[in-house]
Amino acid sequence: MSRPMRYAMIAVIFLLIAAALTPVLGFRLFVIAPRPGIPDGFVAIVRGANFLRPFDSPEWVCRRWGSAPSTECVTRAITEVNRTSRVLTRLPYVPPLATLAGVPDEAR
Repeated sequence: MSRPMRYAMIAVIFLLIAAALTPVLGFRLFVIAPRPGIPDGFVAIVRGANFLRPFDSPEWVCRRWGSAPSTECVTRAITEVNRTSRVLTRLPYVPPLATLAGVPDEAR
C-alpha cells in the first residue's frame, strides 16, 4: 500500500471514530464547505457550542435562525461558533460528512 493511500485510510478511520464519539462526549463536527474565503473547506471538531447539533454546518445554523444561508449569515454562524466554543482541531473537508451535516448541494 502506498504512503498517500495509508494516510488517507488513517484519516478516514480517524473521522469515523470522531463521528462515533461526537454525540457521546459532547463534541460537535462543524462542517464548513469550500467557499471563496476558505477554498478547501474543513471540518472543525468543537466543544461548547450547545446550539449546534452533533453534525452541523453554517448553512443549517442559518436555517434554524430563520435566515437564508447567505454569505453574511454563514459568516455570522462561523463567528458565533468561534466565539462560543473551543475548536479542538481542524480536519480536511470530507463530502460525506458535509451530507450528514446538511450542507446544501450548491455549497459543496
